[in-house]
Amino acid sequence: MVLFLACLSGLLVAAWTGWSAVADALFVMSCGAVAYYTRASGLRKVVVCPPLVFFAGVVCAQLITAPDAFSAATGILVTLGTSAPWLFTATALTFVIALTRGYRPQLPAPSEMPLIGNLLETFRRR
Repeated sequence: MVLFLACLSGLLVAAWTGWSAVADALFVMSCGAVAYYTRASGLRKVVVCPPLVFFAGVVCAQLITAPDAFSAATGILVTLGTSAPWLFTATALTFVIALTRGYRPQLPAPSEMPLIGNLLETFRRR
């Protein structure tokens, strides 16, 4: 929720002032803070949420500030396109912080993935 509010407030400030870097920098900083202060048990959710939260924030900010639906749709696409490097940076930062705090993705065993399990067995026999 904190990440969404930071993202939305940054996007609203950027829409009213024209400084899009403010919203992007605030989003990256809030992603880092949220990943750092989240409990270890909640890191799985935090790792996947930055792109979703950013998209939700962009949609809400454009619906609040745009004069009509076409302008809102155009604004959503333009904001997503121009903020893509910041979005990737924030997602990578969140993942790195989560990994350093002990998050380890649960990968399925090869026996649970038939195609990969069969490939592994083929290479082991050779």
